[in-house]
Amino acid sequence: MALNFSMKLNNIDLVMREDDFVIYADGEPLKTTGGREVAHKDSRLLKHLMIRLVLSNEPANRVVSYLLFSYQKDSLERGEDILEDKLDNVLKSDHLVLQKIQKSGLMNIEKAIQLTKNNKHVFNLIFWSASTIAAGLEEFWELCNISANDDKNSILKSVQQFYRQLPNEKKAAALFLGVAHDIGLLAPLMLIFRIISPSEYANAVLSLGTHNQEGKAEERFKKLVLPGADYQLHRIDWSAPEQSFDLFYTEALECMEYLSFFEETKKKITVIEEIIRRGEGDNVEFKSSLRWDVRQNKKNPAIEHAALKTICAFLNSNGGVLLLGVEDDGRITGIEKDGFDNDDRFLLHLWNLIKSSIGQEATPFIKTGLGKINGKTVCKVECRPSRRPVYLSQKGFDEAFYIRTGPGSSSLSISETMNYIAEHFDRNDDAWHKD
Repeated sequence: MALNFSMKLNNIDLVMREDDFVIYADGEPLKTTGGREVAHKDSRLLKHLMIRLVLSNEPANRVVSYLLFSYQKDSLERGEDILEDKLDNVLKSDHLVLQKIQKSGLMNIEKAIQLTKNNKHVFNLIFWSASTIAAGLEEFWELCNISANDDKNSILKSVQQFYRQLPNEKKAAALFLGVAHDIGLLAPLMLIFRIISPSEYANAVLSLGTHNQEGKAEERFKKLVLPGADYQLHRIDWSAPEQSFDLFYTEALECMEYLSFFEETKKKITVIEEIIRRGEGDNVEFKSSLRWDVRQNKKNPAIEHAALKTICAFLNSNGGVLLLGVEDDGRITGIEKDGFDNDDRFLLHLWNLIKSSIGQEATPFIKTGLGKINGKTVCKVECRPSRRPVYLSQKGFDEAFYIRTGPGSSSLSISETMNYIAEHFDRNDDAWHKD
């Protein structure tokens, strides 16, 4: 479902998939402005987008986080940075770069006095902020390894190199703010790296706005950023500059909040963590280990049998997820206790068990993955319903047929197994082997 910018979203939900999450609206995956699914591995980021889309008092085309996500997904993640070949010209027209190269002022004082003659307090605000911006610029030049003696070409080259090494989410925020507010690239970068605050950034937009003429910012925005969006640029209204300040300040805050979800220190909620949060159920089961018996403090084939039994039952029923390294109450113990030299050895042992005890023909319906949570490793065994009956035949144990009964796995008698197979599986062997 492509986002309809003329209406609010009401019927919206977050759906967990095998390896990521996706936002659904009216029964269909929500799409970016470029037509890609609004999907990500971090559920917290998507929940943030949902909240902004549902609760925003503005139309959806002003939801900054959605626009940032769209540009990041539609362009940057596909290696299409539309600013790349225009970067030199963008920087040459940036007033903060010109201030460094030409020693020009941060604001056009004569024009500022004229524009704020009915709002002298606003003139004071943007004038007082000039020293803060100037100090921030010095810090930014240091960040770019630019010295006082560097010439114009060296300065431009250093800033270009600094921009190119940015992660995609910061590039998206810098471009959005720079074009949407017609302020150039440096002020957004100073905000993104917390050299200036959101309020100082908003003041910077007003200060630098005293240089700007009525231009083609809106045309540039639609060409550069989100051609599928109906975002309306907000030019500075000098008859009511406080309102303009509020908008620039709010959108700066929204950009910073969006970027916070990509910080290393930010807790990201993965699919495995979301499964643990929801707890065990008909199609989810936790096992603290694959082979280690905590009570006997040794390897125990019966522990392996319990895990294989769950996998077999999922295959014979409606599928499900087994998490290894998680206690029944959701506490994470990690597969490290199983005593393998490394993760590859663990997975090799698990797959050897599956092939020898359940059968090679069942492997297309099983997928394994590992995830680190608080320094401990959890193994996710994803099972899809098998097309044919699956039996568990592990050395040292009787062969059995298992299915899911509520939150547990149960073996069936011979007659029960025959009846279950007749009801749940196609008895035509050819159908079992179809792709």
